Amino acid sequence: AEIPTLAGGADSGDSPNLNFYSNENFYALGEDSNKEITDSKNDVSGRGVVVRKTTPTFMMQNLPTTILSNGTQQLYKFAIAADAGGDVEWGKVSFKVETDGSVELTNFYLYNYVDQSTSLATGVRRTDDSSIVEFNLPTAEIIAAESSKTYVIKATVLDGSGGMVKATALGDESITSDAGPTSNFVWSDIINAEFLDLSPLRLNSKMVKSFGESAIMYGASYVPPAIETPT
Repeated sequence: AEIPTLAGGADSGDSPNLNFYSNENFYALGEDSNKEITDSKNDVSGRGVVVRKTTPTFMMQNLPTTILSNGTQQLYKFAIAADAGGDVEWGKVSFKVETDGSVELTNFYLYNYVDQSTSLATGVRRTDDSSIVEFNLPTAEIIAAESSKTYVIKATVLDGSGGMVKATALGDESITSDAGPTSNFVWSDIINAEFLDLSPLRLNSKMVKSFGESAIMYGASYVPPAIETPT
């Protein structure tokens, strides 16, 4: 069986699969005997595949410093790349931001690392989990095929010298690749995918590598909590 490609007429999101029905014109030839066999007792349904033009890759980058201090500071730096299959459009990214000690964080913003004069999106804490900060872009970013763009998350740090901040990029634990309101990362291989309208063209991070990496920053006076040992 041949799986159609986009160049061969398939559309992005098509889900071809192969089914075998034992009672519909089935026959097989023995490798050694060359005898024809027409009896099979079981039907078989293959697992479906999904045709996509391209998929992005998410990559954490090194921060310029891991020392936490007061004022506006970079908390997470990352790049998104598109492969040779085509352009990628993305419109949402999310992070779990954990703190310890005296530090407080406010005013989360997402910037293009090359041009930090204007933010691309404002970070909003999720109502059901305030440690998760979501960035919904009002205008989706486009990554050209075989290229990448680098981004940075910034926040205002208060009382940073005595604290610790850990920011982790969040992927989606989902059976399907369809994006929804609670998806942590949203992208599409179709440009102009109407990100604000929950378009069926939108996808979550199921097919995206690689989330889960953390950036950790420590204040100069931060003392980790003592680890209790069992008695």
